[in-house]
Amino acid sequence: MPEEALGPSPELGLTDLEERTREAHRDYLEALRQWEDVRRLAICTRDICVDDSLNERQIRCNDAEARKERRRIAFRNLCDELGYLPAGLKAEVCAEVATDGSPAYP
Repeated sequence: MPEEALGPSPELGLTDLEERTREAHRDYLEALRQWEDVRRLAICTRDICVDDSLNERQIRCNDAEARKERRRIAFRNLCDELGYLPAGLKAEVCAEVATDGSPAYP
């Protein structure tokens, strides 16, 4: 890769890798939010929440968790490749999910 391709973007002042890392971070946070929403519905016992079978809710929850994990890993790998966490991003989002299944961030 040419050296100039590694330099800051004139428009953003960011390297391409840093920008891809920021995009991966946004994608991960969105997947995390979606997983939390699906998970809440999966464990909800109110009548309004139980239109689907337990199995269907579990499948949706598993799919959302897998998507979240793929995006977390992509973000973590980009951070590793970059060698640092871009300014403004919280390190806590790189944390694993707690053993009780709850997010391990504040």
